Amino acid sequence: MSVIEIPLKNSEEVLEVSLSDLHENSNEILNILNQEEAPLALYLNFALEYYKRSMFNEFEIFLQQGSKAALATPDQQKQHLLILNCLASYQIKKAKQIKLNDPNSQQDKKYLFEAATSLFNAADKIDIRETTSWIGKGILLLTKGQIDKANNIFKAIVDTPENANNIPALLGKACISFYNKDYKGALASYQRILKYAPDFKPNVRIPIGLCFYALGNTQMARKAFERVLNMEPDNVDALIYLSILDLNQAKEVKDETFLENISKGREKLKKAYKANYTNPVVALQLADYCFNKKEYEKVKLLANIAYTNTNVAALQALAYYNIGRVHQVNKNYDKAYKAYAQAIRLDQSNVLAQFGMGQMHLFKNEISSACECFEKVLVTDPNNYDVLKILGCLYSKLNYQKAMDYYDRISRIPKSKNDELNESNDYEVWIDKAKLLEQNDPKAALKAYYKAAEILESSNERVPPELWNNIAVLYHLEGDLGMAEQMYQKAYSECSEKMNLSEVDKEYYDGLDTSISYNVSRLYETQREPSKASVIYNKIIKNHSRYLDAYLRLGAIEVDQGNYDKGIEYYKKVLEFDPKNVDAYSLKGYAYSLMEQIRASRKTYEKILKDIDRYDLYALCAVGNIYLIAGRSDQTKQGKETYYKRAVELFDKALRLDNQNVYAANGIAIALAERGYTDVAKNLFIQIREVKSSVEAIWINLGHIYTELGQYQSAINNYENCLKKLNNISDIGYIYQCLAKAYFGQARTEKKVEYMNKAENFLQKALFIKPRDRALQFDLALIKQEFAQLVIDQQPEARTIENLKKALNGLNISKKYFAALKDVKNQPVNYDVNIASRREEHNETVRKAVIQKLEEQEKIEKKKKERMDNIKLQRQKELKERELKKEEELRKAIEEEKRIERQREELALRLEKEREEEIMIEEQLKEKKKAAASKSKSHNKDFIDDDEEGNMDYEDSDEDRKIKKKRKRNKRKHDIRDDESDNDEDKKNKSDKEDDLNFDGGDSDDDEDIRSTKKRKKYSLSKDTISDEDDDDDDEIIAGNKSSNSSRNRIINDEDDNYDEE
Repeated sequence: MSVIEIPLKNSEEVLEVSLSDLHENSNEILNILNQEEAPLALYLNFALEYYKRSMFNEFEIFLQQGSKAALATPDQQKQHLLILNCLASYQIKKAKQIKLNDPNSQQDKKYLFEAATSLFNAADKIDIRETTSWIGKGILLLTKGQIDKANNIFKAIVDTPENANNIPALLGKACISFYNKDYKGALASYQRILKYAPDFKPNVRIPIGLCFYALGNTQMARKAFERVLNMEPDNVDALIYLSILDLNQAKEVKDETFLENISKGREKLKKAYKANYTNPVVALQLADYCFNKKEYEKVKLLANIAYTNTNVAALQALAYYNIGRVHQVNKNYDKAYKAYAQAIRLDQSNVLAQFGMGQMHLFKNEISSACECFEKVLVTDPNNYDVLKILGCLYSKLNYQKAMDYYDRISRIPKSKNDELNESNDYEVWIDKAKLLEQNDPKAALKAYYKAAEILESSNERVPPELWNNIAVLYHLEGDLGMAEQMYQKAYSECSEKMNLSEVDKEYYDGLDTSISYNVSRLYETQREPSKASVIYNKIIKNHSRYLDAYLRLGAIEVDQGNYDKGIEYYKKVLEFDPKNVDAYSLKGYAYSLMEQIRASRKTYEKILKDIDRYDLYALCAVGNIYLIAGRSDQTKQGKETYYKRAVELFDKALRLDNQNVYAANGIAIALAERGYTDVAKNLFIQIREVKSSVEAIWINLGHIYTELGQYQSAINNYENCLKKLNNISDIGYIYQCLAKAYFGQARTEKKVEYMNKAENFLQKALFIKPRDRALQFDLALIKQEFAQLVIDQQPEARTIENLKKALNGLNISKKYFAALKDVKNQPVNYDVNIASRREEHNETVRKAVIQKLEEQEKIEKKKKERMDNIKLQRQKELKERELKKEEELRKAIEEEKRIERQREELALRLEKEREEEIMIEEQLKEKKKAAASKSKSHNKDFIDDDEEGNMDYEDSDEDRKIKKKRKRNKRKHDIRDDESDNDEDKKNKSDKEDDLNFDGGDSDDDEDIRSTKKRKKYSLSKDTISDEDDDDDDEIIAGNKSSNSSRNRIINDEDDNYDEE
């Protein structure tokens, strides 16, 4: 369309306006539209034509005039609504174009946003349901940063059936999903747009590719960008994103495709730059490329181009980041700091700027601020290996646990074959971790050092001598002196090989060799081989005459051997080289204190405080301890108070300088204890022990306090815990002496000889270490005497002859000790000679008492033994009698069992014999009955007179009577029944006889009776048991033969045996 027709008012004619004349005739065209009262759609059409020609001022004027004209044409509400929405959208666009660095930008934006809101409200009055208005509102909210509200609008639009495929709403919803990192949701929305509007501009395939890239699917992302290039060969976005993919791929591969990918990426980048050099993304990518080529001026130029041509805060932040790192490389740290700060202000999530800012804080030694910056990087990239490594290293100086947490996080990072560094191949991180662990977990530190060595060796790299030296030192400190010596030797050998190489720093390795030699000398000292150590120290001094630590150790060796003057000479040599060497003065002061030259010792320490360092903690505490000794020695109350007060002042000053100084706190507690504030001192010692339990002096002093308070078991516990921490033999001897004192007090308090025995054992150990110590000899003599007194005071039942004899032997030794200790002839001693003399005299009194108690105890023991012997004999006699009685009872029981068994066997035999007889009799009866029946049958037709019948029956019944008589006798012998059963049986037997004798001859009923009788007899002799079924079938038989059944089914018991015997 090359013209727009304007209908003339009150005419059918139209005025044609050529689009080519728009540049010159805007005012004239606008006047015509107003005069002819043209349709509102023409205002909108002309505005859009001006917009296409970038005549934005005219565009806005035509829309505004159209909106005014709409007031006179209420019948054109639809066109008015479109003009309002178009005008509101243009206000949003102008707001987005305002530069962020414009000082008035926020106020201008606010005005434009308010104007857009007012226009949308006017549109709502026309039709509140108009979709275009709601889309515009969504865009306005999105531009204002009200993401959730905008998302609700777009979602509400696409959720309605008629607008399910509304492209602008879907596009807004997709953008918000991408912003919220819901890449899957964004991808679905963009793909939906592509399905219904494949030719939509801008090309929706670009954000689809970005979604795939964010989801990790670089292959699909590449396809999307390549499809865009097929459609639009000069599409800058597709070119730049493909360039990024190519360059990233080059970083991931190490083969021959590396250069190919680099070349492809650069070509696309150059093409994109030619197509649109003002594109901020292109400019930033080129800036990164130029930075790697060290073309730093080009980097700054491109960063400025990017910053100028974008309103996106994230892109502007990247521009400042590039400027900042150029300044950092050029060591303009202040400018770099400002650039990074500006980048972070624009985009808090810019991890590159946060990382750079952290480096700037490190340069300024602002460790805490640096840690904050690096931790912000981890919020976005929690598995960033370099940042975790840096934080672990930094927190090793601030917070042990946090440092360990970061090193643990490093170990949990998923390994990737493309990672250049990770925990499995980065030996440096293991060395850093080992250094951190050295103080708290030496064994874990050793493992970390060995892991670092393993990584180096697996990479065919030599393990540096420093690493072997560190391992050796850890073994040394842990007491594994053999392994320490081996590792020192490895370090020394490795260092020697390094020194033979031409390209190394000879001076550095010479210094390292000297340090290793010094450590080996310290190892020899620990192994109690001072002569070997001295040889190496002298060798070090020969090669490095100003190596002062070697002089100090030689002096310490001489002092340990009691050669105090020689030791002090070495310290003086150090002071010749360095007149303000604090260590030399401190060791010199300590040597004077061992020589008991307390004044010289104090003067030496005070020299440090006056002329070198008035805040030296060791000197303050040392002078404080000297005043404590002076106060303890002073016999006057005022003198004690003066010394203790001065000591407390020095310790207090040390504590104010270092509130964690346990030695100062320990000194104050000692002063309190010496002045009688034992409870306060005890509580203070307990608090100190909780803070620093590794300091032996705390345990010792707390033990002293408990001993003073009479809480001997608590004192013993503290001394024993301290004993576990000591290695020095002299200190161990002192703890033995303290334990002896505590057990001595506990024995006297609780009157228990076992505690006195423990006191003696510990004192014997102390004497073994210091056999010439007269104070220990005095204590041993006293313990032996007190042991004897304790045994004497025991009750006879608790006292033993063994302890009395031991006491007597101990008194003999005690007498010798006291006799020797009292005869010292004005020699200085560390015990009271008068007490030794009195104790010797008291020894004889105690000895006599022990002898008396021994005699008494022997008599008591003798009587006790006799009584116990009598009791033992009586118990043995009673036991013997009980055993005999048990044997007799057992014998009778066995005999009774045998007798019963015999009776049972005999009864069984009789029963078997009688059963056989019954069977035989039964058979005989059957035969006779058969014979009688046969005879009766053969003469059944003959008349039998009464005489014959009687004679025949008489003979039979006479024989039957003999048999039945025998049966009856047998049955009475074996069946145990009550009298009633016996009578019933007799009646039954009698009835049977009568039945046998009373048949009338030839009467069928009589024959039946005979058969019935025979049947009953057979039943009564049967051994079978009637079953339940028999009970049901034959109730009459059961009722008639009940007593017979009960007899037949019984089992014979012991009572039956007794009956048979009767």
